Amino acid sequence: MFLGFSTYAGAAQDTSTSINDKQVRTMVEKAKPLIEEITGRKYKSEVKWNAVKRDVVRDLLIQELGPQLKKLLEGMGDDLIARQTEMTASVASQSVLGKYSFLKKELYVVPDNIKTVAEILGIKDADIEDFAFLVVAHEMVHVLDDQHYNLHGKIEGMDNVENSQAFNALMEGHAVYTANKIADRLKISETARNMAVRSAAGIQNASDRQQQQLFQSIYIKGSEFVEAIIAQNGTAAIDAAFAKPPAYTRQIINPEEYINGSSVAGIDYKNLLRKLTAELPLEEMRSQIVDLGSMTLSAMIVSQGISEKEAAKLAENCLDGVVLSAARQAVKPSTVTVAVINFKNGEAAVEFDEIGKKVEQSRVAQFTARLNTSYKPIKEETLKQEGFDYIRYRHVENKVDDEVTAEITAVGTIGNIYVELGLRNMTELTESDVLKFMRLISAELAQKR
Repeated sequence: MFLGFSTYAGAAQDTSTSINDKQVRTMVEKAKPLIEEITGRKYKSEVKWNAVKRDVVRDLLIQELGPQLKKLLEGMGDDLIARQTEMTASVASQSVLGKYSFLKKELYVVPDNIKTVAEILGIKDADIEDFAFLVVAHEMVHVLDDQHYNLHGKIEGMDNVENSQAFNALMEGHAVYTANKIADRLKISETARNMAVRSAAGIQNASDRQQQQLFQSIYIKGSEFVEAIIAQNGTAAIDAAFAKPPAYTRQIINPEEYINGSSVAGIDYKNLLRKLTAELPLEEMRSQIVDLGSMTLSAMIVSQGISEKEAAKLAENCLDGVVLSAARQAVKPSTVTVAVINFKNGEAAVEFDEIGKKVEQSRVAQFTARLNTSYKPIKEETLKQEGFDYIRYRHVENKVDDEVTAEITAVGTIGNIYVELGLRNMTELTESDVLKFMRLISAELAQKR
């Protein structure tokens, strides 16, 4: 929906060339017939565009992001959503190069940001116009798709993160695929092409590996998905994909599942969590429920320092999942986290647990290496529990100066399903309580299988 680029820690090269209105108009006119030829579809109306300053994009992002986040981040308070929207829009507006607005039905180009990014990336004057042209072409694909498939209406109908990410991957993947085809035809330099794709997959915080991996998945894997379905059924596959979009990000990662029409029955996570939250002591806590799919899982794993190869292997075996997070703000905050992940097989569920062990060992090593800290295991053991293959129970106390944080985690597998319950500073709960909650999850899952 919009092309942006993260802060890049490199030497900026002074780029004297900047993009003006006349150049943007020429780019739009140049891209239109190429996009129509490659996609096999005509624009139904003229492409409205505008070269704007950053504040215009910021205000537009606030308008668009707020309602989307409110729908997708179930349970998050309006004040937190407003704060998150404002922060995201403010940061993004400093790096957005181009954006098609589904609300305004207009393409916005931000010349100041294009010039800044070109300097950061070291793009020479000879390549900056081609670079900007590919940015414009990418957004014009969204214009065409919206005219034919009512993208805004489809986005409005999305009510969970997993569906939204899969649809974003289709949209952005189609734009990246088409822009690459244009670059091939016009023999645009590898520098301009690579930098344009890099900008498309860019993020607002280059140090955030989770976000970086997620955006790479949406843009790059999305492009590979589009290429795969077109190779199978021609450009008519795009019509079919927008008519019946992929519902899961695993279908983006494994296009064959979407092409073959195979599907796996999911789990009614909302009903599961509804019963669990009625039992958990979540009074006065802010809670949030987020669907967990292949892309989000991969991003989470990579953000913990695990290799992309290991993350990709697990992501391919992830069917779906959900995470419930709840927090009580206080001088000493309390949190509750519940994760249920449905894998293709039991080996993948155990492998995910093994990765969790490695991450925890690394975290403990980093924590104890700090000054004035202590790590005190209260109880760590593997338990036999009806309904589970095993449960790893762990109760520890982390101390920084005089501040003690109590952590309890219970991790187990039920065949191909991974279950985790994490508590922080919930001292009113005992081991018996934790195991009761785990049994409740097991009993609910048994009814779904």
